[in-house]
Amino acid sequence: MSQLCFTRVEKNNLTKSAGKRGFRLKHLLIAARFIARTRIAARDWSKHEALRQRLADAYDQQEREQRISRMRDEWRAQMAAKRLIVAPGA
Repeated sequence: MSQLCFTRVEKNNLTKSAGKRGFRLKHLLIAARFIARTRIAARDWSKHEALRQRLADAYDQQEREQRISRMRDEWRAQMAAKRLIVAPGA
């Protein structure tokens, strides 16, 4: 009888460990699917990121041109003011 009880305990332990292995495999497959989907999404996003970078560069270039234009206009106004001040005294 004690032998019979020992066998039942072994069977229960084998069943539990087999169940855990299946459970772990499921988690592994879910993680692998997540990684694959993440990589695909990152590849698709890189297209949008390239467009965003081009737009940002164009915006920065436009801002730079406007700043240079403002500085040039201020410089021209200063030079015109100097000419007016220098001309009457000469």
